[in-house]
Amino acid sequence: MDLIMEKANEIWSIAEQYMPSPLPVPGAITSAAEFLSAKATSPSFPYTIRDVNLGSVVFWQAGLVILLQPIIWNVLARLEHYTRILSKAFGSPVRGTYALGLWIFAGGIYRDLMFVEAMDRQRKVGWLAGVEYQVAGLVGMAVGLVLVLSSAYQLGVVGTYLGDYFGILMEKRVTGFPFNMFSDPMYDGSTLLFMGRAIVARSPAGIVLSGWVYVVYRLACMFEGPFTAKIYAERERQQREEKEE
Repeated sequence: MDLIMEKANEIWSIAEQYMPSPLPVPGAITSAAEFLSAKATSPSFPYTIRDVNLGSVVFWQAGLVILLQPIIWNVLARLEHYTRILSKAFGSPVRGTYALGLWIFAGGIYRDLMFVEAMDRQRKVGWLAGVEYQVAGLVGMAVGLVLVLSSAYQLGVVGTYLGDYFGILMEKRVTGFPFNMFSDPMYDGSTLLFMGRAIVARSPAGIVLSGWVYVVYRLACMFEGPFTAKIYAERERQQREEKEE
């Protein structure tokens, strides 16, 4: 266990050398984070979280980035569905899907780096260094990675990055693993990756942010699930009308 953790930390230390620190953050997000930080540390604020510094601006920046990413990709995807703006801009639905996918992928990396930076600015606790917690963190990361990668394999690039909104619909519902066990395996896997990383880093702030990731993904599912179902229902209706003609 100690050897695994040592090697993982070595790899992460090497990667950190190539990352800008601190990460650049849009001014609007910084202003909002500063406002939330001030509110959370004011005498009138009734809540505290043990071992988490709610006065950290970076903590709130990370929370806002986590929130904004699915909001932005859902807005862009719905604009595409109603106006075909991305398909027109990039020349075809497939290219538009890849362009949105590239944005989502890059945004995800940025969000992950913000998450790590927020943890680095916060306290680490000794009790999470216990073998049982570290093993749980590593297992969570491993399971999360399997869920994310297997989901992407089953869906393909176009399916993973909201190709449905571009009119590129799958012939039938994916029922193989992990979709036969989880309704939203990619989101569940991503949440496990965040939580596992937070536990391994011994970061209560990271655990709180991981819980926030879970909440944000659940909210995203509430919007994405019904809308995707609507898209496929429209296709079925069109197919029925064509057969009747």
